[in-house]
Amino acid sequence: MNTLNKIVFRIARLLIQVFLIIMYFFEVIFLIGMIILLFHLDNDNASTYSRGIANTNIYVNGSIIIILIMLMLVTLILISKNIKKIIYNLDRKNYFIQNNAISIRNILYSFIAFIGFNLIINVYTSINKLQNISGIFNIGHSSIINYIIYFIILITIYVIYNVFKQGIKVQQDSDSVI
Repeated sequence: MNTLNKIVFRIARLLIQVFLIIMYFFEVIFLIGMIILLFHLDNDNASTYSRGIANTNIYVNGSIIIILIMLMLVTLILISKNIKKIIYNLDRKNYFIQNNAISIRNILYSFIAFIGFNLIINVYTSINKLQNISGIFNIGHSSIINYIIYFIILITIYVIYNVFKQGIKVQQDSDSVI
């Protein structure tokens, strides 16, 4: 079982590292996109191109959406880094320690922020009728199913956080008896 754990933890750390590199890459790409929008380095025809909605300003709407997407990416980076810390501690057989509980709490807060930014993007694109502004992301088409799944994930993270908090208390009681 120890060998299997070591293999799984190494693969997980590797996958998280690859994911982090991809997220950093996207952050840079969106930052470049933001700079292009802010300095209007694009041609003037781009301001009228928004899938038939000529009176919206692509520079303002694009900048707001890019900022929100970048904030969502930051939350995913924070979640990944905290998962990496937990995996590192579990690999070292440090199960019920305060650092793991703190990391799980940080994951919970980051995921709440992710949901909030996602909701803001969906409301903003819906209010401004900006559906299908990009072929890369399916922005503005989130369904209630997504939020139900988010809620279930939040509850799961909260339960795991409570398990770790109780495990830490039991561990401290056990250590004080010995």
